[in-house]
Amino acid sequence: MSTIYIKDIDQHTQLGLYSIDGDLRIEQACPTAICKDLQKKSTTRQQETAAVYMLLREMIGRHDFVIEHESSGKPFISICGKPSNYKISISHTKGYVSVIVSTTQQVSVDIEYHSDRVQRIASRFLREDEMEDINKLTPSSTLLLLYWCAKETLYKLFSNTSLTFQNMKASYIGNIKDKGEFACKNLLNEEVIRINYILDNNLVLTYCKKY
Repeated sequence: MSTIYIKDIDQHTQLGLYSIDGDLRIEQACPTAICKDLQKKSTTRQQETAAVYMLLREMIGRHDFVIEHESSGKPFISICGKPSNYKISISHTKGYVSVIVSTTQQVSVDIEYHSDRVQRIASRFLREDEMEDINKLTPSSTLLLLYWCAKETLYKLFSNTSLTFQNMKASYIGNIKDKGEFACKNLLNEEVIRINYILDNNLVLTYCKKY
């Protein structure tokens, strides 16, 4: 497995991205109890989980942790059986995992492998006013994936409120660059969150943070 990068977002927050090597074994990265549970899972799930643990080890500089989940599905890190002060979000797609971790802020990340499939399902996650914005541009797969990832990122950030796609509105993006940002609003509480994005030939990644 190879590290793509680990980036400091600020002095308290890091973003990491790993590619998954098919030879990665869960015993290399996961705690014993996690390994036992993963033996019942698919090979893909095992490798994704092992990659997340390997990435987190490098990001936080320790091995004595376990990833657990709240009832909403939101992940958190426990150390010695107690919740830690680390806030994390995890995403995975074909051959990659991404993690964002902070000691001070709530964080969220989403990653998607570039695919034209998003064009076929756009009507499921876009609002009518978003479609109007998109029609001002050429509705490419990359543009649609930015909207999809932004909404997935916002959904995870507000995981306890059960947002729907119609409860979220992404702002007009304009010219797409390799890196950038745009706003996405939680229409239930009117809170506007800045969504950062990173693009390469195969991936669309979005992340955000809030106090």
